[in-house]
Amino acid sequence: MQFRDIPGLIDEKSRLIASVQKNHMAHAQLFNGPEGSANLSLALAFITYINCDKPGDTDSCGACPSCSKMAKLVHPDVTFAFPIADIPNKDFKEVVCKNYLKWWRPFLVEQPYGNLLDWTRHFGAESKQAIIYREESRQIISALSLKAFEGRYKAMLIWQPEKMNIQAANALLKIVEEPPENTFFFFISNNYEAIINTIISRTQLVSVRGFTDEEVADYLVKTAEVDAAKAQSVARLAAGNMNLALSLLNEVEDESTTIFREWMRICWSSDFEGMAGLTDKFNGMSKMAQRSLLEYGLTIYRESLIVKAGEASLQRTMPHEEEFVSKFAKSIPMSTIELAARLLNDSIYHLERNANPRILFMDLSLQMAGLLRAGELQYQ
Repeated sequence: MQFRDIPGLIDEKSRLIASVQKNHMAHAQLFNGPEGSANLSLALAFITYINCDKPGDTDSCGACPSCSKMAKLVHPDVTFAFPIADIPNKDFKEVVCKNYLKWWRPFLVEQPYGNLLDWTRHFGAESKQAIIYREESRQIISALSLKAFEGRYKAMLIWQPEKMNIQAANALLKIVEEPPENTFFFFISNNYEAIINTIISRTQLVSVRGFTDEEVADYLVKTAEVDAAKAQSVARLAAGNMNLALSLLNEVEDESTTIFREWMRICWSSDFEGMAGLTDKFNGMSKMAQRSLLEYGLTIYRESLIVKAGEASLQRTMPHEEEFVSKFAKSIPMSTIELAARLLNDSIYHLERNANPRILFMDLSLQMAGLLRAGELQYQ
């Protein structure tokens, strides 16, 4: 991973490079960003840069032996720790990260913006709770006791430290505060407030924002070879989450507005037969398509809220959706919009945790029907 591989974030990249050039690099850094941000990618690009044999003013060279090994994630001076879980039929005894590298490396290459659920699916533990175990702290301390083998620096990258066992976190306090010479820690988090304070206090916070819609759309056009209109539609749904954008890329319905309008009309009319029919249709979709529909509905309600608030400059609707959103927003009260958005958010949460989609969508339709009728929806 190099800085050039990450769209946008010019200021963040410049600050990281400047810290190296000015010799002001903190020994422990906490890259915190929302899910689907570039926090992990930035840390990997930064590690590539600090050990590059011929670093430039804006990026690593990408060609030296160190860069080549980082591209394959096999650099001997870079150690990884990440949440894991025991799995059946494994060909090893110890549940420690080094035994999961055969899955971890391809996962990072294929899904640099992936989340914890993507990772557990990747190594076959989707139904289990992945954590960083106490034993991992011993592995980390042992690995960092050795001097750098090839590069100038040793790097310890810990992904999702909020999932670290409390005993493991406490065991690392001393080495994080006083690491061996030329050794740097990189903590990669989506929720740094869930990390124990004694770890946070020993790190320098690097805040990583989510991507802009333009950055997401440009990235999709360049890397996935999709047309600009579809890329913009996906970017709007993803709301800065690159992982979600990539997941939704092949799932976005070209007629999302029509489907959503039909669903809301059926809910308003309390057409239970129609609800059952749509529930069957939704149940036959892939999980990502189901989430795409819920995300789309959430976007429409959010856009309706913006319209009712009179903040037209904040709207993110596509041209073909503007008339629909405008009429929809005028037809329902603010309180209904807020409650409906909460229902959709809750449904996304439960869907991601393997709720039965048939039950979920039927229940959601019934609750929406009650809300919309109570709000006296008059949309046609």
